[in-house]
Amino acid sequence: RDGTGVSSGAVFCSICPAGKYQENPDDYFCTNCPAGKSSLEGKTSCTACVSGRFAALAGLSECSMCGSGKMASKSLAAEKCDKCEVPLSSRAGATNCSICIANNFLDTDGECKACPKNVHCKSGTVLMNMDVHTGYWRVDTQSTTISECTHTKASCKGGNGSSYCRGQSHGPYCAACDEGYWRAFGAETCQSCDKRMDIDANIALISIAAGVAVCVFARVLVFQCMRQYYPAIIAACEDKMGAYKIWYVELKAKLKIMVVF
Repeated sequence: RDGTGVSSGAVFCSICPAGKYQENPDDYFCTNCPAGKSSLEGKTSCTACVSGRFAALAGLSECSMCGSGKMASKSLAAEKCDKCEVPLSSRAGATNCSICIANNFLDTDGECKACPKNVHCKSGTVLMNMDVHTGYWRVDTQSTTISECTHTKASCKGGNGSSYCRGQSHGPYCAACDEGYWRAFGAETCQSCDKRMDIDANIALISIAAGVAVCVFARVLVFQCMRQYYPAIIAACEDKMGAYKIWYVELKAKLKIMVVF
């Protein structure tokens, strides 16, 4: 029957093993699958290797996957894998060479280009997922211009996402703070305004305490000065009052004399 055959000297038929087939029921022997094809046991035909796989020899039970950096020589029934042309590469089992080798990235025009400075490009990197180094920033995922965060280095986390800024910061060079956050002069990161309010409250309390202390000190100083100089001030005032009394008596007498005459 189909898919069976005999070996030399055999007295009965047996199923064709994997890698072989028997197409004609009148045949006595199983035939090896040709290179580029494979079969399971008991099959009447061989199956062509699918895209990304190959069979280098005849009589194989399964097709092998092309390794990374290679692609099958044909889309179907490939007998070998060909190396990708540098700087192109491929992942294992890929149907074509469509990624770039390390230190290169695939641009939007489909070409591999050298990775910009201060960016890490592993194999398979594209423009959108270039891994920007910490302390650097780019305007968006379509830009190849990598800028150093000179004054806000700690806020620039880099990476390969859509945001290159650490939490609570955004904008060019990650210099702007999110709502509810602020950046002290010369500081590299943003901090919560709640902390600023705590700081301001502490400063206000310290200022009030200092003002009270100054007032108390001034009152004590004035009191001490009054105690020291008060007797002299009273004596001087009494002398002046005595002089005014004498002047008043003399003036009164002179006025009476003028009235009589």
